[in-house]
Amino acid sequence: MITIQIPPNFIPERSYAINTLLNHYLGLEINIVPRSGQVHYELNWDDKSIIIRDHFFGHTFVGETYLAEDRLPQQAASTKSNGLDEVICIFGNDHVEINSTSIVCDTDLFAGAFFMLTRWEESFGKYEDLHGRFPADKALIVKSGCILRPVVDEYVALLKKWLTSFGYPVPQRDSSFKVVPTCDVDIPYYSRSRPLWRLLLGRFMQHKNFEHFKNDRKILHALQNGKEKDPFDTFDYLMSLAEKHDLRFLFHMIGGGETKFEGYYRIDDPLIVDLMQSFKKRGHDIGLHPSYNAFNDLRKIEEERKKVATHSGSTVYKSRQHYLRFAVPDTWRKLSTAFIKEDSTFGYAAEPGFRCGTSRPFPVFDVHQRKQLPLMERPLLIMDVSLRFYKGFTIKESIAYCRKIIDQVKKHEGELVFLWHNSTLSDQDGWTGWNEVPEFLMSQ
Repeated sequence: MITIQIPPNFIPERSYAINTLLNHYLGLEINIVPRSGQVHYELNWDDKSIIIRDHFFGHTFVGETYLAEDRLPQQAASTKSNGLDEVICIFGNDHVEINSTSIVCDTDLFAGAFFMLTRWEESFGKYEDLHGRFPADKALIVKSGCILRPVVDEYVALLKKWLTSFGYPVPQRDSSFKVVPTCDVDIPYYSRSRPLWRLLLGRFMQHKNFEHFKNDRKILHALQNGKEKDPFDTFDYLMSLAEKHDLRFLFHMIGGGETKFEGYYRIDDPLIVDLMQSFKKRGHDIGLHPSYNAFNDLRKIEEERKKVATHSGSTVYKSRQHYLRFAVPDTWRKLSTAFIKEDSTFGYAAEPGFRCGTSRPFPVFDVHQRKQLPLMERPLLIMDVSLRFYKGFTIKESIAYCRKIIDQVKKHEGELVFLWHNSTLSDQDGWTGWNEVPEFLMSQ
């Protein structure tokens, strides 16, 4: 067992970071001991030691909080010192001293991991995009050009390397690279999503072409009369593609809503109930997709979870927020209270990559209540609309960009969690041929 002596302030925060890196990720038995007069993090076993210098929590005065804008790090940069393996330094300095019995690291790995995993830089509510989300371009990891670096996974790999170099028996973990396909069912059926006149008006306003309008009317009539297959009904294709690779989809279903951003179906519609039954019969999973305003409303989350569970006949304990709307850390707390055990919201809509610095599920920490919650976050790394609309990539460019993410996930034996909507596998609105991307992702 490794004994870890820590300074006697911010014990919950320090303990969370240490436990997540060493126990949760590396599977080590550890004993954390707050000690008066301790200045840095000190890992001791036998005659060996690893010292991680404290460059964050110890710099917070007694009675003050670290949750302040003037405590935000100003840059994140790759280290160059031999022995640091070019990890991203967020707090501290690019320096390490290594000898036969000890290592002294001047990059504060634990504060960096805490910063990335808790997302406390997003907790101030100062910046919001059109959907009330924290904008990706305000995040340190994006501004520093490091969104494609799994910062926390790199810290874990570095600590493992140091421990094994000293002969410490780091246990073999069962974890290995895997693909986790997910689908947020926002609009299950194009022809049933709105009254016919509204669909036609919307299409006309989009194209402003009368010949196109007549063709749309003909197609929509055929769809609503059941003479043609609905273009958004791509669920059999998604499930078959996943099954081909021995994978299963997680379909997030909306159980309520009151805005223009949902309302495309009712969870108790017999057609939707049958759809969810088809997911279950083929061994695919069903989760909750809380409606647009539910991210900040515990009652809505609870009611919608119960509705999805009731009408799907499933135990619903997984979720992803609609439009990726999230209030750090309040939404985590509400999800946990509503008996959600696993969330998968944390990817930036505008920037595919490692928003939380990891490709592996991790326990979440509430920086307001200063405690770990009984909830796991499974980070979202890739989303369809991020590639086409936010980044403006072609299909070929999307695959090349995804390959960069995949290489990192495989290197750290993480999970490739991606989101592909059923509606973007249709030929509507320029999505023709984009099925090549999810096919590539699931073939890994």
